[in-house]
Amino acid sequence: MRLDYAATTHVGRVRKVNEDSLLILPDENLFVVADGMGGHGAGDVASSLAVGAIERVFTSTAQRKGVGTWLARVASGDDVHSVRLVGAIKSAHSGILKEIKARPQLMGMGTTVVSCYFADGRLYIAHVGDSRCYCLRGEEFHLLTRDHSLVNDMLDRFSLGQDHERRLAFLSHVVSRALGVDDESNSEADISIVAPMAGDVYLMCSDGLNNEVNDVDLAKVLATDKDPRAACRELVKRALERGGRDNITAVVVRFMGGGIDSQQMILSEDTFDLTEEWDSKDDFVI
Repeated sequence: MRLDYAATTHVGRVRKVNEDSLLILPDENLFVVADGMGGHGAGDVASSLAVGAIERVFTSTAQRKGVGTWLARVASGDDVHSVRLVGAIKSAHSGILKEIKARPQLMGMGTTVVSCYFADGRLYIAHVGDSRCYCLRGEEFHLLTRDHSLVNDMLDRFSLGQDHERRLAFLSHVVSRALGVDDESNSEADISIVAPMAGDVYLMCSDGLNNEVNDVDLAKVLATDKDPRAACRELVKRALERGGRDNITAVVVRFMGGGIDSQQMILSEDTFDLTEEWDSKDDFVI
């Protein structure tokens, strides 16, 4: 699998601390963006804990795919890569809760997360909160994640239209899911699987980018700057020019093709013990 990628993060023009964190594991083709929040300015602690936990899970399981005890209860037939990614995010959630328990002054901290994991010719995207993943394919630009936000939850629950969405715009910054929230349902990751095509460009970002730069301009930058490094620089530049009111993080990945294996690894009840629910208070164990 051939990937060309770059990443950048910037504190912005207003904030004094960069509460965003990012992770790139080239050997695993894994990319993560986390946007911390709350808890006496401890958002940077939460996002750092999240990416650290995800890195440890992937490092620990690198040579033992399909073996051991995973941090996710799965149904027979689930893809091992999905379980690995979701398990890593669950581990991040658990780690943040433990840190809050050990340091009560951090109560209220949490983080969003968006992750892209390329494996067996597929792209696995998992996210919690409002950090996003986009795809530019040819001339088509699509948002591949849906923000876990109070506004979206209200729109879905009450079947509201665009007029209501505009009226609720003042609540757009309120997330409805985040890691570190002591409620399992409010920290659950959504995961989707994409079949990448050669030439695809994927953008992962914190809301400090997409709140300042609209989708049309995001797409223009990705289409114009073929080098991911140049694209990252231009994206941050535009966000700063338009206010830079939040921390800004961008990861740009260009998929060059290749990497499709002949067999897909599958989880089954014959090889995995699926009888116990994952406990958010447990450590990751293999």
